[in-house]
This record gives sequence, structure tokens and C-alpha cells, in this order.
Amino acid sequence: PDAMGLGLKFTAGEGPSFDHPLRTEEAVKKLRVADMDQLKYVFDAVSEIRKALIQDGKQRVPLIGFSGSPWTLACYMIDGSGSDDFRHAKTMMFSRPDLLEHILEINVQSVAAYLIEQVKAGAQALMIFDTWGGLLPDGWYQRMSLAAMQKVIALLPREHESRKIPVIMFTKGGGIWLNDMAQVGADVIAIDWTMRLSRARKQLLEINKPLALQGNLDPLLLFSEPKQIASAAEGLLDDLASAPALKPGLHALDGHIFNLGHGINQFTPPESVAALSETVIAKSKALRAVQ
Repeated sequence: PDAMGLGLKFTAGEGPSFDHPLRTEEAVKKLRVADMDQLKYVFDAVSEIRKALIQDGKQRVPLIGFSGSPWTLACYMIDGSGSDDFRHAKTMMFSRPDLLEHILEINVQSVAAYLIEQVKAGAQALMIFDTWGGLLPDGWYQRMSLAAMQKVIALLPREHESRKIPVIMFTKGGGIWLNDMAQVGADVIAIDWTMRLSRARKQLLEINKPLALQGNLDPLLLFSEPKQIASAAEGLLDDLASAPALKPGLHALDGHIFNLGHGINQFTPPESVAALSETVIAKSKALRAVQ
């Protein structure tokens, strides 16, 4: 949105805010697709990170490109900053859905262009992050948030330099719409901590959508003691291991990217992250060994 003229700024301890929120029809009609030249610093950073991941001629881990979803971006663009309920965005949705849909269409084009440039710069997978989709009523979620993400996905390259570019889609609080999310073309569905991985896996297989999963430890568990963190992570992986595999011959853990169920809290102790990583690596190896 900063590259769309909204005037981004950050205040210590707070999230993003904008000098020019979209509160009037005139402001909405003036909105234009983001200028990718203004985001060159992002693409330069992607290139540098990709280079830094290579050691001794081999890449340690793949690099995931990232963008907020059209609806989540619209929430900040309309309200002007973070909010508990995004009253202005939802009021516009209910009273002037035509204006919101205009914003979303501009955001679709901007997000797609942004992610495409990240692929060109070296991103090897792409994630669309919908933090605020869970605020929407059933029906409105599908119409506003999910439909916009589907349009973005349709515009993305699925291969670059002869390598597949997987797309990960996430909606916080979106577990109730898992079946709907599975229909829009993503390769991976990320879920938060409100749905068990085993339940999500079984549900996807029941509708013949063997998609990979990402998730889903509650980020605030990282404020617990290391033993409690380890127990929670082990329980999560045990739960997934109890579910059917995506395909015959695979381990149940295949097709899963371990992650938190949302962003990491800024006050999280680094040693807690280390304890979590060590637990996930060790537990995954142990489960695979007993296949």
C-alpha cells in the first residue's frame, strides 16, 4: 500500500499505519496498482537472501516469498492502522460492497505483481497471508477474501526456470472454510491452532483434495517453559502422524510444513524458538524411523 500512495509509517511497538486511509469514494476511485519500482528494495533483499542461503554450493532451505492477502491489506488501507474489528473496512463492505470490491481488484493486481517480482528475484515458493479473513461472516469470506486470493493465485507463475513454484494460502481463523480453501488452486493450505492437523488432513482426503498442510502451533506457547514447548510440538506431530498419508507409500508427515499458527510475537524469547526447532527436528526423525 505504501507504493500505492497511502503513506506508510511505523510507530514503535505498534503495527503499520497510513497517512491517507481509503475512507471516501473519491479516495477509492483514485487508487492505482502499486508501483513495483518503489518496491525494488524488497526484490533486492530477496535476491541477497537467496544468495546467503547457499553454502558450499548447496542451498540449505528454500526461500518463501510473501504477501498479505487482498482483503487483509484492504483492512489496513481502509481503517488506516491495526484494529480489533476493522470497523471501517467492514462498514464499507456492508454498506458499499462495490467500493470494497474495487479496492480488492486493485489489490489483486498489486499482490500478484509483487509476488511475481519476488519469484524473478529468487523466491522459490509463495505465501498469501490472510490475517483478517476470520473476521468475516460465512458467505462474505468466500465473496471478499477467498475470491480475491483465488484471482491472485490464477495470475501467479507455477513454474520458473524449470522448477515448480508452490503456492501456500493461509487464513487465520479459516479452519471452518477448509473445504472452500481447498478449491482455489493453492498447493498448500496453512491453518492456525484452532484445528487439529489430523482433522484437516482427513477432511481434505475426504473431498479428494490431497493438499499439503502448514502449521499450526499457537505462537504464545513459546512463552512457556522448554519442556512445555517440547510437549506441545511433539503432541502436534504425533497427532499428524496418526492421520492417513497424502498418498500410499508416504509417511503421514510428508506434505507438512511445520510452522506457528500465525506470526511470532515480538517479545518471544529466542531460546524458546531454539527449543521448538530442536524438538521438531528430533521428533520428526523419530516418527519417520518407526514407519
